Amino acid sequence: MPGINVTVAMSIVAAVGDFSRFESPDRLVSYLGLNPKVSQSGDRPATHGRITKAGRAQARGMMVEAAFAASKAPGPLRSIAGSRPAAAGRSRPSPQPAR
Repeated sequence: MPGINVTVAMSIVAAVGDFSRFESPDRLVSYLGLNPKVSQSGDRPATHGRITKAGRAQARGMMVEAAFAASKAPGPLRSIAGSRPAAAGRSRPSPQPAR
């Protein structure tokens, strides 16, 4: 997979240790802090926010960097990443030249 190299793989293995201790992939995702925040009040539907960033920061950072590299490499992941609209409020206007 593009973006995953020996350094990334070893960092994840070092941070996680024994993968069999997790009952499900969801538990591993939570351990790494890659699951989205969920807000819900009363009968209103739940809203999902950014990742929680709880857990192993180094492993999470390596996974995020690997995903970024994979989104830039040619292949199916690049087309998926390119089809997603930019997050609201993230774009900056281009600087105006001085007069």
